[in-house]
Amino acid sequence: MNIWKESLAALRQNWRIALILVLAEAFLKVPLSMMTGVGVDWVKLVIFGALQILVLYAGCRWVLYGAIRFDLPKLLKFVVRALILQLLIILPAQLYFVLDVGSIALLPSHVAILSQGDAEVEKSIYWIKALTEGALRCAVILLLATWLPAALISGSDGIVQAVRRGRRTICYVASRSLIGPVPFWILFSVLAVVSGDAVIDLLITLGGVGEGMYRWLSIGFVMGLIGSLAGIWIMLMIAIIVSRAYLQAEDQHRASC
Repeated sequence: MNIWKESLAALRQNWRIALILVLAEAFLKVPLSMMTGVGVDWVKLVIFGALQILVLYAGCRWVLYGAIRFDLPKLLKFVVRALILQLLIILPAQLYFVLDVGSIALLPSHVAILSQGDAEVEKSIYWIKALTEGALRCAVILLLATWLPAALISGSDGIVQAVRRGRRTICYVASRSLIGPVPFWILFSVLAVVSGDAVIDLLITLGGVGEGMYRWLSIGFVMGLIGSLAGIWIMLMIAIIVSRAYLQAEDQHRASC
């Protein structure tokens, strides 16, 4: 099935769960976006990271079982594996910064402290992170991501088996990603940049942020809803792709036995 149609079907069938996740993320984004500091950045990382893992779990569960149920032991196993894969993505860049400048650059506040207001230094840090983590994220999704849906299936399954599955399904995962989450993410990123100027123009037309910043908060909440829905949809696509890859690889393995 087309990845767009399948992800839309998943959203429609589980619209209550999707609505709760979208509203929860949007309600949290608005106040947290007005706060700064290392502590706040850690809170954002934990909360929004947890929401992403929940979406991945729900998407994998829906593909494998046809319904979303929160089985605590399997959910915990899934979370542990998701955290391990995330560490594989972010650790190399952070080790580089520790060895080079003696500090991590994981959060925006860390980057601000390291750059000390120097725009060029800040830009170079973000480029190092983007290139390193982007390449590793692609490798993890292509070769290791089937380790996540395997957590929801009974029986032992190691990361070596995940790599073997990834080698069999690398073309499938790459092709589905290039017609689904990748163009969606690019389009949304472009629209997010363009909408920033549009929001400023709208506030000027309306006469400013309003008393108590109610206009700014209202527009921020609407933008947060749109951003949350787009983010959840992209993560759902990824979950569907890696789950289908898992099933495909298992079918191929059984056929070869």
